[in-house]
Amino acid sequence: MKLICKKYCRYFKENRNDEKGCYPISLIKKVPFYYFPQESFKHTTDFDELKSIFCPNCDYQRNDCDFQRESNPGPPCGGYIYFQHILSKGLIDIDDIRRICEIS
Repeated sequence: MKLICKKYCRYFKENRNDEKGCYPISLIKKVPFYYFPQESFKHTTDFDELKSIFCPNCDYQRNDCDFQRESNPGPPCGGYIYFQHILSKGLIDIDDIRRICEIS
């Protein structure tokens, strides 16, 4: 998981080994492959749907989520960006993501 966080998450801190990561990153273990897209984050048609799936389940949303901040929100977490990329490439669909969340 650290590889994905380091590559995609601007909130990643190298020396924080005790952190479990965001909710989407915890789901990656359940995806049967690893894919590392090179593009930067882009809003897609699934943006709000992904937000509604991931954010309510994430421990960071309650206290420490810059993405959910009302004034001047930050970019999404690395796990969100990772899933957005594999979704946009057609490697997984939104129903797959819902199923992964149900079994986590």
